[in-house]
Amino acid sequence: MRVQATAADVLKIALVKIDSLLQEHHLTSQLVSTVHDEVVLEVADDELSRVAYIVSQSFDGLLPDMVLPVEVSIGKDWGHMDLYEWEKLWNM
Repeated sequence: MRVQATAADVLKIALVKIDSLLQEHHLTSQLVSTVHDEVVLEVADDELSRVAYIVSQSFDGLLPDMVLPVEVSIGKDWGHMDLYEWEKLWNM
């Protein structure tokens, strides 16, 4: 198994799921880019918990029998990022 190719494929599949769910739920937040294994989004303040949930759920079940941990960090720029502690309160 080629791990590098698998990781890239997982990220691409997750990006499609994220974009689809953002549109499906009529959210204004948008995918901006990826940096290595990170997904960069521009998120409206009032959509933060919903987008965090969408992003984390988009990675669930992509690889059989494997849990893919997702951390969500927020900040105005790369130099000022903090881990976002959230609860799964929003039911999709």
